[in-house]
Amino acid sequence: EVNTTMHGLKEAKKKLDQARIMQKHREVESNCEILLVWSEVAVLEKKIEEVKVKVNEKAPRAISNAEEKLKAAQEKHSLAVSEEKKRIEAITRFNSSANDMKESIAEKKADLKKLYRSQVTQEKALESVHKQMQETEMQEKAIMHALQETSDCHISSTQAIQDEHNHKISSLKDSIASVVEREREVTESIRVLQNERENAKFDVASHEEAVQLRRREIAETQNSMKNLEQSRDLVDAERFGRGYNLLLKKIEMNASSFHELPVGPIGLYLELTDPQWSIAVEAAVGKILGNFILHDEHDMQVLRNCARSANIRVPPAFISSFKRAQVKVTGKQVPRRFCTVANVLRCTNQNYSHVIWNMLIDQARVEGTVLVDDFQIGKQAIYERAAHPASRGFLRDGTLLEVKGRTQIRRKVLNQWARPQLSTAEVNVEEAKDRCASKISEITREISAMQKQCAAVKRQLKKLDGEISDLNIRLQDVSGERVVLESELQQKCTEMEEALDEAGVGAVGGHGGSQE
Repeated sequence: EVNTTMHGLKEAKKKLDQARIMQKHREVESNCEILLVWSEVAVLEKKIEEVKVKVNEKAPRAISNAEEKLKAAQEKHSLAVSEEKKRIEAITRFNSSANDMKESIAEKKADLKKLYRSQVTQEKALESVHKQMQETEMQEKAIMHALQETSDCHISSTQAIQDEHNHKISSLKDSIASVVEREREVTESIRVLQNERENAKFDVASHEEAVQLRRREIAETQNSMKNLEQSRDLVDAERFGRGYNLLLKKIEMNASSFHELPVGPIGLYLELTDPQWSIAVEAAVGKILGNFILHDEHDMQVLRNCARSANIRVPPAFISSFKRAQVKVTGKQVPRRFCTVANVLRCTNQNYSHVIWNMLIDQARVEGTVLVDDFQIGKQAIYERAAHPASRGFLRDGTLLEVKGRTQIRRKVLNQWARPQLSTAEVNVEEAKDRCASKISEITREISAMQKQCAAVKRQLKKLDGEISDLNIRLQDVSGERVVLESELQQKCTEMEEALDEAGVGAVGGHGGSQE
């Protein structure tokens, strides 16, 4: 029993020792876990302190950037409101000009109605002339018949014959004078109709020219709206280079490695104040909009490392000290009546605006590059040196005008399908687009109505030309008949004189026979 008890005690002691060892292992493991947790907590606290330091450093800059963006947005909004008012005023002018055209077309219709009435009157006058000519012919036949009867009857009284023939001749002359007067009236009426026809042609040509001008204005407005929409759609850095979004993230992750944070692509910080110059500005500075600006060679090396980590080619970059003040252009300036590239660009990064402007002046000569509406103005500005000291300019379609020595250059830099990279100052594009679209559709309907009215006027003018031609033919016939009538009158007068002479001789002979 003692041995059994001792054996049980030894087993219990072994189990107790094992339990104590297990307890010690558990305590050691818990202590290790506590140490690991405390080490992680210390690391997290260190990281929190670093984040706090970075936040304290970058928060004022972010707040200032936000305030600047807010101010820029307010300015853009005010510009959008002013542009919207200008567009509404232009459309109002379009409507007023369309109303004036409608009134002028209505007046022309009334004039055409008057022309038709006068034409009907002239036709009636011609019919009356024909009637009078027929009456004159009948009178002429009656005179001939009377002369024949006189010659047959041998009237002895020559004075009575002469009086009767003189009365007939005077009535015939009066008829001819009446025909001549009516001929003159018809001629005058035709002249008036021709003048009115020419005036109507001129008015139709004026209306067609006005329609063409308004069509061009609509096309320019549509092109401007298209450029606005395209610039609104380009909202990231990828428009300036492939992989630029990822590169900007890498630059932000390695911000502490730079002496000065790179500025770029510079196109992100530039915007147009007037969308009509989007193609011209693209031709002038488009090649450098994807470039970066770095403070020194160290920052250039860090940028190369960021590009390698982003697995893209190293972007083009310029090294220019950020401590350098903005360049002040001295000497003779471009005349104020000419618009330059610098006038239509706005820098949205106020902290580094001096760096961006220095690069634009050094690399693109934005202060000495003019923008012109058409070739005639550009020829005067560049080739004739009216915009001196500027030696190059761009048309709206991106055509370069430049003078190098005695060589005059005119070259198309961009094609007509080029897409502008720069964004436009913030405007309410959708509302402006809807309003302009509705107004343009209304103007298009008005133009269609005016074209129909002009076509109707043209048809009436064609008909009027035919009628005037008919009147001219009739006038020629009347004139021919008048000439024939005058010749017959002259002939009848001669025959009457001969008949009077014969009647006088016969009367004298009869009187002598009676006396005998």
